Amino acid sequence: MLYVIAYDITSDARRQKVLNLLRSFGVSTQLSIVECELDTVQLAQLRKRLRALLNPRRDRVSIYPLCARCSQSLERVGARMADSLARL
Repeated sequence: MLYVIAYDITSDARRQKVLNLLRSFGVSTQLSIVECELDTVQLAQLRKRLRALLNPRRDRVSIYPLCARCSQSLERVGARMADSLARL
């Protein structure tokens, strides 16, 4: 299943660790958004590793599942993903 993951991390060091973790599971599509194609085992592993990195009082990660039908109708407007990623 495709997941869109958005994060808001207060610490620069923690933010980089979270970004590196998320990129190991998927691809950055915006500054604080990563898209990941995950099965249930991978999702559980990602959640566990995120919990170990986050400060639960200050940081937030939101995981949005997209069903197959929704992910097929995903629409992007503006710069192509490759163009956007080149600027990150």
